[in-house]
Amino acid sequence: MSNKKFDINEIDNIAVEQRNVKGLLTLLSDTLQLTLEQINSYDYDNVGKIPHDIRTGVIVQLLHDRNSLYALLTYLEKANLDSIKVLDEQVNNYYEQRKGASKHE
Repeated sequence: MSNKKFDINEIDNIAVEQRNVKGLLTLLSDTLQLTLEQINSYDYDNVGKIPHDIRTGVIVQLLHDRNSLYALLTYLEKANLDSIKVLDEQVNNYYEQRKGASKHE
């Protein structure tokens, strides 16, 4: 049996972190939408019809933002993995405690 105990504060911390993640996902989505809205009126089959200056503008914007986008994606991935780990641990701790408590009843 694990010596660790269920800690509701860890769950509260995950909830706060997930609200931060939600905000960052919104930021990421907004950034990409602003960059790509220049080409929204074109579909994949007509990429060649997108004027050169618009294609160049999108490429320049993506290149300009790429380090920020990579950093944001890396942070979001790490935050997600950390949240899953803590939630898994706390669920296991909770059930271990319950199992231990029922043995003493």
